[in-house]
Amino acid sequence: MKIFIISLKNALVRRENILNQIASLGENPAFEFHIFDAIDGREGGREFEKNPMPSQSCPPPRSKSIISKHYCGLQTKFYRGKGLSNGELGCFASHFLLWEKCVQINESIVVLEDDIEILPNFFDALTAIAKNRFEYVRLMQLNAGKVLKIDEHFGILKHSACGTQGYYLAPKGAKKFLAYAKKWVEPVDDYMDRYYKHGVLNVIYTPYPIKNPTEEAQSTITDRGSMKRALIFKITRGIRKRYQKLVKYFYDNFVLNRHTRVSE
Repeated sequence: MKIFIISLKNALVRRENILNQIASLGENPAFEFHIFDAIDGREGGREFEKNPMPSQSCPPPRSKSIISKHYCGLQTKFYRGKGLSNGELGCFASHFLLWEKCVQINESIVVLEDDIEILPNFFDALTAIAKNRFEYVRLMQLNAGKVLKIDEHFGILKHSACGTQGYYLAPKGAKKFLAYAKKWVEPVDDYMDRYYKHGVLNVIYTPYPIKNPTEEAQSTITDRGSMKRALIFKITRGIRKRYQKLVKYFYDNFVLNRHTRVSE
């Protein structure tokens, strides 16, 4: 299984830290680690390279801006009240390209961000996840909430887990993510959490095989912008949120109602 680590080229300290963690894990023939050079949203998603590690090649560089292809600032403002920041755009582009990679190679992959800490149960957790038929499995969450228990290790989240620190993704799940991400109107983690929109259940594995090293840890490519919302966009955002709550309510009660064991 290929494990892709999203890392900006200039984030040298983070890259060195994650590479040291990988080295300390020791070799495991079932897993291949690759560094994926993150898209820098400040550069508008122009041509980029993907630097493989140790020797496998990632997809060839694109000449066309992926961000300009999928992002419409005005549409985003109507949807969430404000546009996406450069960091949010770069983050969405990076994950989007890895979803495409997953479909292209027709293999399940693992995606990690470079600021996480890998825990001792990492390989065991991925082995257990790979034996199941889930389309998508989170390796941690930042926002605690109710979990619909599936078994000892797996559960379904019905709340916004926040962040894209690490996850397992099968080609079937990647296709669904791609199908509903023609236009980017929200941060990628918010989009991925909306299982009632794209149909990819928000499954989580416990105990977590990764964690944030500190409470304050933030991705270098996911700055949450502080742009002000115009009145008209506040109104459209409010309408969208009410509609979204209604959709989620029906999905939770008529699609997920077979899961009855709830754990705090």
